Amino acid sequence: MERLHIIFLRHMISGLFILALPFVIIISQGIRDYQDLFSFLIRQLPVILGWIVAIIVSATLGIRHARRKFWDGVVSRYMEMDTTTLDLHAERRTLLRLFLKWGRCFRCLAFWYGGFFSILCWVFSIYEWSLIAGTIIILYLFIVGASLSAALAALFLLFSYTKHREDPSQDFFS
Repeated sequence: MERLHIIFLRHMISGLFILALPFVIIISQGIRDYQDLFSFLIRQLPVILGWIVAIIVSATLGIRHARRKFWDGVVSRYMEMDTTTLDLHAERRTLLRLFLKWGRCFRCLAFWYGGFFSILCWVFSIYEWSLIAGTIIILYLFIVGASLSAALAALFLLFSYTKHREDPSQDFFS
């Protein structure tokens, strides 16, 4: 298992870099100045704070689901269903193995939860934009929210295991 501080640094740096990139481009190209962007961010402050809360919740939810192997139970209930309607049983098992591999990884779960919570958070504040611009912005915020959520999950685990001096690999792969 990759070290937690490396996971944290990689996801945090990439998330913050991707978050800052459009602002740097907009200011450097002269499209807007600092005052316009600052006033826009002040207007969006309630949504930004809600987004931060959603990222924190998704990080903790990813850790919790990985520890309790939540998706293992969902897949086992799915496998108990009637399989006579599916012709591609072997392909289904391959996809389920991949899904279970992701479902046991705190970083993967936090990544996907953070991305989807970001979409839910921002889709209500960007509804007035055009379809193409809104889609690009929502995909951009999906990537940023997913990366920051994975970084926070690694940070939470890093602090909890450093405090208790435990091995993090025991919780997720036993």
